[in-house]
Amino acid sequence: MYRDFFTNKWILGSAGFLIVLFVACFLWYQHDTTADRQAAAKAEKQLLQSKIAHKTTTNNMTKEVTKFPAESTARPAVKPITKTTDKVDETNSLSTEGLPSVTQQAQEKKKIATVSPHGFGPYPELPSDYPAQDLWNYPDFMSSDTELMHRVAVKLWKQGTRSIGGMMADGLVYPTIPGTVYIEWEHKVLPDGTEEKVVSGIRGDPFTGQFLRGMERQKGRLVESDIPSDIMVGNGGIDPYEFLNLKK
Repeated sequence: MYRDFFTNKWILGSAGFLIVLFVACFLWYQHDTTADRQAAAKAEKQLLQSKIAHKTTTNNMTKEVTKFPAESTARPAVKPITKTTDKVDETNSLSTEGLPSVTQQAQEKKKIATVSPHGFGPYPELPSDYPAQDLWNYPDFMSSDTELMHRVAVKLWKQGTRSIGGMMADGLVYPTIPGTVYIEWEHKVLPDGTEEKVVSGIRGDPFTGQFLRGMERQKGRLVESDIPSDIMVGNGGIDPYEFLNLKK
């Protein structure tokens, strides 16, 4: 039975046909894809050569830049000049903020006055160790309130109190003195009829004020006994006209 199967001419013919078809397909595939494979190999070779050339060029450029650094042509940034306003509620005696630029100083140098343009009389002499020795050179850049605050700071400096700024509120000057605050009190009547002073506002040294506000967030509203003993509590703002013996 098996012998008849393997000697059957139709079986042998079919097997031979399949073998011939397989060989033909293989030969066609090899011939048809030869160009594509050659192109891919050529492209891969060119890519490899391009990478090598790029790496060599980069290394050479790096060496040249290191050996001959280019001079910088960038200009330093120049901050714009901000004009001061006529109304100033806060100042810093150690800062040049609000004072004119170098160019403005050169232009105004010839106009230096010795008398206040706001009617406060001659400018007081500045102590030799006062930080802003050119304080009175440019009166046109000061409002009347700013000049009063500076005059108060100069007099305090002569008296030995070093203020580092200040503010003006309700006609009073509050110098910024490290470790000193100005507290507004609210009087609260207790059930036993006595009064207790409760903090309602804090001015003065910003760092000390921040510390006290942190206490308020933890404890609630502070009373007089809550203020640490090492914090100096000012007796209110300074009337500049009274302190400087000026006429209103």
